[in-house]
Order: sequence, then C-alpha cells, then structure tokens
Amino acid sequence: MHADLLQILRLHRLDLVVNLSYNIDTVVDYLCRGDVIIRDEKDTIISHDRQEDRVTCLLDILETKDDDAFYGFRDTLLKTGPPHLPILLDAKTDVLGGQLQQTTD
Repeated sequence: MHADLLQILRLHRLDLVVNLSYNIDTVVDYLCRGDVIIRDEKDTIISHDRQEDRVTCLLDILETKDDDAFYGFRDTLLKTGPPHLPILLDAKTDVLGGQLQQTTD
C-alpha cells in the first residue's frame, strides 16, 4: 500500500474502530465478496469475540495489502456507513506533485 494511503488509514484508525464496531460483520462480508480480503482472512477476523478486535484485525490485514484494497475498503464504507468514514479516507492523487491529498468533495 502506498505510504500516504497507509498514513491515512492509521491516522483514522481510532475513528474506524469506534464507528465500525456495530457493523463490522457486514463490512467484512462486502470485502470478501469484492475480493478485497480472502476467505481465510475473513475467518481470522470473525474469530475475534469483541467487535472492536474484529475491526482492529481487519485494519491490520488491510495495511498489508495494495492500494486497491484501500479503495475497495473505502468504497465498501460508502455502502455500509456511517457516512463520514469514507470522507475521512477520501484521498486523491495530485498528478503533478505525485502527492496524495485528502479532500472532502
């Protein structure tokens, strides 16, 4: 995963853990169906008893993946809510500078 995307994921980690705990199983199902995570990773995530631990496990797994996984996760959050989370993760590339910039549009 691109370092800037990884930084965004880590920057918002606490917010993600707190706000995804209520629907983490739905998010994991979407990610598995969208081939962002594989079945073994899903099984590892749902093996945790606490919802917060499931979110933490998912985030740990996502950090090891490529940029497509980040964007797949963000797109899944658009479908599953809460609505502010995809906005937090909305990063766009500035082609001229080669830098990722966080935007809210």
